[in-house]
Amino acid sequence: EDTLFIDVTAWGELAERMSKRLTKGSPLMIQGRLRSRTWETETGQRRTAYEVVAFSIQALEKMGTEPSQDVPVEEPPLEEGVPEEEDLPF
Repeated sequence: EDTLFIDVTAWGELAERMSKRLTKGSPLMIQGRLRSRTWETETGQRRTAYEVVAFSIQALEKMGTEPSQDVPVEEPPLEEGVPEEEDLPF
């Protein structure tokens, strides 16, 4: 299997809370937007990196552990003009 590591960027209060409560390997659910960067190395190779700019991070439990009580669940902001689930026409 191939492994792909994608950087996550968080700002402000969200970044501060997560930096205090998470450790390497913590299972997370992250919502945000995908951003790519392209550059050229000193040897002339083109490189591309991808990252997620987070607007919501939710800590998940590892298998076989009790749910964590100290990590708050972040709800994604509702988008204006998008109907709630019960308002959908189908």
